[in-house]
Amino acid sequence: MAAQLIDYLLTLSSRLHLDPGQEQDIIQEVRAHLEDKAADLETEGMDREAALDLAIQEMGAPQTVARSLYAVHSPGVWRDVLLAMVPHFVLASLFALHLWSSYLLVGLLLIGLTLVTWRNWRAGHPSKWSYSWLGYTLAAPILSWLLALITLSYGGWTLVTTGELPFNLVLVFLLTGYVPFSMWLVFNVVSNVVRRDWLLASLTALPFPFLTSWALFLNWHGGPWRDLRERMQETD
Repeated sequence: MAAQLIDYLLTLSSRLHLDPGQEQDIIQEVRAHLEDKAADLETEGMDREAALDLAIQEMGAPQTVARSLYAVHSPGVWRDVLLAMVPHFVLASLFALHLWSSYLLVGLLLIGLTLVTWRNWRAGHPSKWSYSWLGYTLAAPILSWLLALITLSYGGWTLVTTGELPFNLVLVFLLTGYVPFSMWLVFNVVSNVVRRDWLLASLTALPFPFLTSWALFLNWHGGPWRDLRERMQETD
């Protein structure tokens, strides 16, 4: 690639301020346009270097072109940003409205987020905003997996200390089967997401600090894990 074309594309890329993947697509399109224009000029008798110089000159200053391209593509960027923030604001509002202890309401919200995420990913071309939604979708199997582990640990501790299980043996087998199943499910989803775009995949981890804080907060106010811990202390 000619030096003047490389310099032009680098300057243009530094002024776009868009998503890296989107910038790369735009730069490829501009490069193809300039090379096609230069090829047309070469057929008219111009040499390669002069043809590229004229094509770049007719394209315009990279700063001006970058501003025009940003004006066209930035609305989509801001839309993705706003939509990605929706689940964070919705669940944060539960704390503001003192609804954080309503398991039913939180469960319904997670189901709603899961349905929206599933519809967006089903077509095979997920939007950028759906990655943060996917994090809340994965929270259900991950948190239930942790709860199953805690329940099994409590059952094992009670069996060792008292010689009896605190719940039905069928439940033990169900939870024992659910733990590897949920791990397999999460692993497959996460691996596919990371393979698609590891940078955007990192957005799926954003909900977990919030949800972990929520779970610990509920436990501090008498949640299910606190009750299990008190029972384990009673068996000591």
